[in-house]
Amino acid sequence: MSLSSLKDIAGKAGVSTTAVSKVLNRAPIRIGDEKRRLIVNIARKFNYRPNLIARSLKRKKAGAIGVVVPDMSTLFYPELIRLMEVALFARGYQTVICNSQDNAICEKEHLETLRSRFVDALVIAPAQNGANAPLLRRIYETGTPVLCIDRYLPNEPFCYVITDGRISSRRGAVWLIKRGVKKMFYLGERQRNQVLDDRLAGVKDAVKLLPKDIILCASERGEIHEKCLDVLRRRPQAAGFFLESNRLLPGLLDAARDINLTIPDGLPIIGFDPPVMVVNGAEDFASWRMLTAPVPVIKQNVAGMAEKTAKYLAVKFAKPSAKFSPVRLPAEISALSFP
Repeated sequence: MSLSSLKDIAGKAGVSTTAVSKVLNRAPIRIGDEKRRLIVNIARKFNYRPNLIARSLKRKKAGAIGVVVPDMSTLFYPELIRLMEVALFARGYQTVICNSQDNAICEKEHLETLRSRFVDALVIAPAQNGANAPLLRRIYETGTPVLCIDRYLPNEPFCYVITDGRISSRRGAVWLIKRGVKKMFYLGERQRNQVLDDRLAGVKDAVKLLPKDIILCASERGEIHEKCLDVLRRRPQAAGFFLESNRLLPGLLDAARDINLTIPDGLPIIGFDPPVMVVNGAEDFASWRMLTAPVPVIKQNVAGMAEKTAKYLAVKFAKPSAKFSPVRLPAEISALSFP
């Protein structure tokens, strides 16, 4: 049996609903210890659970943060979400996680759902280069803090926390050059966003790239394989690859397997963050065997991004008029063993 409302508990305890509400929410109230214990025991005995939606409407505060990300298939976003959850929970907030699949229509539905649940703020890596910017702007203009994470919209008023992709990519390209790469190929995604464009610009800052040196693919492994195979077969000596995203590595390894090319011994590479190992059969094992040494990566400061996000929201909730500058965190180059 459960009691459905504060009124039920008040009736059992012989007190007002206000007294019950303040006792259960640990708010200041002049009430005897015996009566206080009685209220708590009645609530526990009948397994009382507060109506969170009603509480949100009354307080205009849900105690929840909406988080919308475009991809859960890499290591980056799950780790970022995990660390954000820890940092926000320590500050008294829960998170509602949504995966937009980098699709603007899906993202819009998630945003509308989060609005209806009265989340206190939105943290979002915008899909499809900000296709839903007008909706985000409307949410922001109602007073709900909106923070972009990992991606950003340069022409919008939202603050953001990202990796400094341009500087990090330039350093990664220089790292390859110092290891003897004289001809660099840039492997990237066809669906663009501002952060990916920053990474490409950073490589261009370090080395001259011809249009044919920039290989843009859909995220499907088969297309990456096909395009990389064509380039690898006609590659010049001292060639190297800059990978815009860690999700591109499996397709590149498939192509390397077909011509028995080891990485990074036979083809120096560098990319962003450790890749996810996908093994569905013998061919996958053969592809991953092409890795003969630790994978060099540009490792983003995921913990720093999560902590900066939590601090931004904490200040915003305490002082809504507070002004912030965008945060661009540095990344470090690491030679990581494949996970």
